Amino acid sequence: MERVIVAFPPARFSYELSKLAHAFFNVGRKKVADSIFPDEVMKKDGYVLMRPDLWK
Repeated sequence: MERVIVAFPPARFSYELSKLAHAFFNVGRKKVADSIFPDEVMKKDGYVLMRPDLWK
């Protein structure tokens, strides 16, 4: 049987889901903020990837 671990985002929680999972944890706001890519990322070939406005 597979193990299911649930990561809840900041200010979100589901009691029912936490009871069905083998384990759960909360992801803090700082961890989310630290994991966001910058607005633009340049690839090795010079192509620039831009974050969509909806993701800002």
